[in-house]
Amino acid sequence: MSDGKAQARQRAIDYLVQLLQMNPVHEGAEIIAARNEALGLKKQATARPAAPADAQKADRRKLLDQLEELRRQFWTMPLDALNQQLNRLDGQGFADLEAAVARLRVVAVHRANFPPLAQQVDFDGELFSSLKEILTRSPRDTAVLREQVLSTFRNRAHRKRGRKMIKLLQRELPAIYGIEADWFDTLYRQKAQLPTIRFTSKSSNNAAPVGSGTTVRNYWWVLVLGSMLLRACASAFDHHDGVNRSRGTPSYDYRPPSAREYRAPASPQPPR
Repeated sequence: MSDGKAQARQRAIDYLVQLLQMNPVHEGAEIIAARNEALGLKKQATARPAAPADAQKADRRKLLDQLEELRRQFWTMPLDALNQQLNRLDGQGFADLEAAVARLRVVAVHRANFPPLAQQVDFDGELFSSLKEILTRSPRDTAVLREQVLSTFRNRAHRKRGRKMIKLLQRELPAIYGIEADWFDTLYRQKAQLPTIRFTSKSSNNAAPVGSGTTVRNYWWVLVLGSMLLRACASAFDHHDGVNRSRGTPSYDYRPPSAREYRAPASPQPPR
């Protein structure tokens, strides 16, 4: 075997021995460096160390503050200034912040088209006020508001007006409708509340859904009290009847004897 082949073989053996002595969990970078050296590859540029966790939190907090300030002034800030600040705002790799900024940019593009909607016949001002908050605020901040709007759609009149407003948005502002398409579909499919039975008293009116069993559950004590009163009355009658029998008083109605049954006592005979 030539000297060159022997040296190459020895280097391969030394390389394998070196790798087997390394822990891939803690020495991954050293294993890759040894491999590149053994294969004669160029040294890769040293990767830039990741920013410390505290620095990432600080950058995220700064972006959140800027985003919240734009959200507060979204509907009052001049449109040109709003678009300029949104274009300068960068999510810097935070996926949720980038999505929020992109959402605000879409709404800002169509912000000038919102006031003409008020002139439409199907415009619903109450739903529009809630929609302005839902479009610009974070999902966490609008969770309660979404449920409140959904609850109002259980009322037949509100649901009728709200459906017309949803159709108006879908027709006039399809881009805005697309941002909350799932929520709008949920509102549109909302059913009216079941009819209720109302119990009226001097102090208050209580409503119970039909078939809910409210009467039986809430007034079971009336049945129990009535049963106890019946038992008490029956016991009192039984006691009274027993006392009459112990005193020799008939418990039935007294009927005087008839004339046929009556026999007058014999008059006493004089002594002889």
